[in-house]
Amino acid sequence: MQTSSNNPSGDNGEKLISGIGSLMAYARLAKVLIFSAVWALVALFFWYSGIPYYVVLPMMVIPVIFIVLEVMALIRFKKMDAVPAQALPRVLADPQETIAGTVADIMRMRHRGGYAVLGTGHVHATENALVVTDKNIYAVTVPLAGAGKIVGGNDISLWQWMLAGKKIREKLESILASGNLQSALDAMAVN
Repeated sequence: MQTSSNNPSGDNGEKLISGIGSLMAYARLAKVLIFSAVWALVALFFWYSGIPYYVVLPMMVIPVIFIVLEVMALIRFKKMDAVPAQALPRVLADPQETIAGTVADIMRMRHRGGYAVLGTGHVHATENALVVTDKNIYAVTVPLAGAGKIVGGNDISLWQWMLAGKKIREKLESILASGNLQSALDAMAVN
């Protein structure tokens, strides 16, 4: 598994993902704090208007719950790494297989699977390129920072598909430059 220290192209991607994710997380926290302040003022207005405390106190719990959830989401984001996960099962290529071509910058449409809890999670269908050989078609995930991750509620693979097609092609070409199909497949997550 690659780490950010030995991933030459992931450095800028990780910084971008971290920066945008931090901006979104802090913006959501600010919105919740503003909402909580307004909610507390309304609850205090109700209390001073004569509404009993047993009605107002549960109202005061709601903003506390929202604040706690947003702080937990921020902590989850700070602990998240942008290094793409590698597939656990190894795909073995036939030694006689030759590469016929590649298609980069693809994305599965419709159901891609995945989930996010408190704004951070992952997508199951992360494939962003095809490697076509004389015997097989391999759907691969070129390892870019954030591939298959959901950060701040945003699917990073979707943004890579829309904005980083050139980077996906360049990275795929550099991985395939060795000429050895098996080592190229080992460097990428393969479906």
